[in-house]
Amino acid sequence: MHRTTTGRGVRIAVIDTGVDTEHPDLRGRIKYSENTAPEPSDHNLADIHGTAVAGVLSAHPNNGIGIAGIAPEAEILAFRACWPEKPNALPAHCNSFTLALALNQAIRMNSHIINLSLSGPEDPLVQQLIEKALSKGIIVVAAVPSQDQSGGFPANIAGVIAVGQENNGNHQQIAAPGKDILTTVPHQAYDFMNGSSFATPHVAGMAALLLQLHPDWKAADIKRRLGNDASTANLLDSSTALAVPERAH
Repeated sequence: MHRTTTGRGVRIAVIDTGVDTEHPDLRGRIKYSENTAPEPSDHNLADIHGTAVAGVLSAHPNNGIGIAGIAPEAEILAFRACWPEKPNALPAHCNSFTLALALNQAIRMNSHIINLSLSGPEDPLVQQLIEKALSKGIIVVAAVPSQDQSGGFPANIAGVIAVGQENNGNHQQIAAPGKDILTTVPHQAYDFMNGSSFATPHVAGMAALLLQLHPDWKAADIKRRLGNDASTANLLDSSTALAVPERAH
């Protein structure tokens, strides 16, 4: 795929926990970092969840170590809107205020894609900002928790690309790899991750690859191209097909 497209010039806002910007497979990939969470105030926090999501998206290819991200030349804007339940833990918490601050910044900075590897109760403020992003043509990709077949929030907002880790027959979702995903974790390390949180950046990364080739494409175009099953084989097939312009029928 990367012979054709790498996501160059596409800005992806990752709204998550902090990202270890000094990880050797991520160094130079994070173009902007901001902490909207209450504590601590350091903008370059090395949290597990956000670092793992960023690795799936943009880890350096062909550097002789680790992994290669789906869209390695995309511009990653890392917003720490969530914080671990306890130090060095994968599970994390966010709140309406921190998510709203991050979403507002992602919109102001003209992101092309927003990756939300998170879910929770419905929130009017967060929904309003996501709908504002959608109205500006920003592609929003969000995780569907495996136990929630209805879509979860914010993945259930109309216009958001909902991503699950398995094909459960729900044609409103895209299924993408989310089991035993090797990715970056803090302190120059790697680990295997499971869940729709890590399926989501596969789809956000594919969206970036598509946007490099077709800058005018909208979320509906991306979803139609990837279909209901964003497996590795299908992604490769999609990449090959993308080199040929679609024709009107």
